[in-house]
Parts: sequence; structure tokens; C-alpha cells
Amino acid sequence: MKIAFIGLGKMGSAIAGNIARHGFDLTVWNRSPGKMEPLLALGAKAVASARDAAAGKDLIVTSLMDDRSVLETLEGDNGVLAGMKPGSIHLCVTTISPSLADDLAARHQAHGTLYVSGPVMGRPDVAAAGQLLTYLAGDPRAVAAVTPVVEAFSRAVRVVSAKASDANTVKLGINYSIVSLIELMGEVY
Repeated sequence: MKIAFIGLGKMGSAIAGNIARHGFDLTVWNRSPGKMEPLLALGAKAVASARDAAAGKDLIVTSLMDDRSVLETLEGDNGVLAGMKPGSIHLCVTTISPSLADDLAARHQAHGTLYVSGPVMGRPDVAAAGQLLTYLAGDPRAVAAVTPVVEAFSRAVRVVSAKASDANTVKLGINYSIVSLIELMGEVY
């Protein structure tokens, strides 16, 4: 499987490093080219744009900041969607809104490509250790295809449903519960 990884912040670099160490054919792209260097030492290839990263790949993984950054990276002449071949899969590990997840699924369907939501639970050090908890939702065939890659950086993979937004809803619900517990502890003290 040929994989592109886009977004090499602390979390993205840790996830991509595990993918590279598991022997997958990996191409990387980041707006700040210097962040690609450590992955090149692991055998990854660097390209000049998101479109170039996606070109000819079976799986494109994005680890970005938020809804806006995902859309900016997906759209346009140099975006991911412009480079994707028919039948390829976009796996977004970013915590995005459920509405954007469903929008991305619709955009990919119209383009002849597939979308899987895969938000992760854990910090960058947990990602580097390959111990994330990952929630997957989307087309069942696409979920099955990405699972071996996700297992390279996850201690557990939970398939939520065939509706992309369901994985993001679960992740946001867990985040809300954690924040609520922290607030409650603060009130107690």
C-alpha cells in the first residue's frame, strides 16, 4: 500500500514515524519542509505539495489542526483531492466537527474516492509509542483497508459505524467528559 502523510506537527510526526517504521511505502508533505527531515531518515519520500503527496497513493492520511486546515489542504489545484486517484482513501486523524466529517465523505463520494474518519485519543508521546486509541467510521471496505495502517500507531482500534461523523462525535464526547472532570476537580479543590 502506498501511503501519503500530510501534517507533521508533534502528533502527525509521531504517527507518521510509526507508519514508516512498520515498513509502509510512505510519502510525506508539510507546509514547513524542515519537519519532513526526520521522516526522510526513516525512508519516507518528500514532495512539494499536498497534491503531489496524494498522486498515485492508495491512502492519504491527514493530521492537521482543525476544520479549516483540513479543508484548505483538501481543496484547490494543489490540494489532496486534485491528486487523488479513483478508489483511493483519505483517512483524517484530526479531531474535526461531525458536520465536516460528513461533508468530507460527500466530497469524496462525488470525486470517486473514499473517506474514513479516524480521530485519535492520546498525546504525542503516546502516539510515538504506538499506543493511541483510534476510532474509525466510514465505508466498511475503506475502514478494513486502513486498519492495518492504523494498527501501526494504535494500541486499540474501535470501529464505530459506517457514518463518518460518528467517530468524531464519539471523540468530541470523550473530550467533553474529560474537560468536565477536570472542571469538577477544580471546583472540589
